[in-house]
Amino acid sequence: MAPDWVIGFHAQQAVEKALKAMLAGREIEFPRTHNIAMLAELLRAHGLPMPPAAQELPRLVPFDVALRYDDGAADEEVRLDRDWARSIVSGTITWAEAHMEK
Repeated sequence: MAPDWVIGFHAQQAVEKALKAMLAGREIEFPRTHNIAMLAELLRAHGLPMPPAAQELPRLVPFDVALRYDDGAADEEVRLDRDWARSIVSGTITWAEAHMEK
């Protein structure tokens, strides 16, 4: 079974890409970043609908790209609730798809 940090990294990436797709689809410029809290704030600042459980998205920050390249990438101290992550990813992608069609 893959370690939590691997699953968390991919969950963070999926959410990040969904937020960026929403911003790009509305032609809103965003900086080159992996900071999902900053991306969510851009959505809010432009009056766009927020993804479900938006307040929980920062829980994925410890799994962003920096973790992958830091010496502590395989740190077993990083724990992830996989059911929660699956729910957040699914909900965020469904939200983005629904709003991209409008």
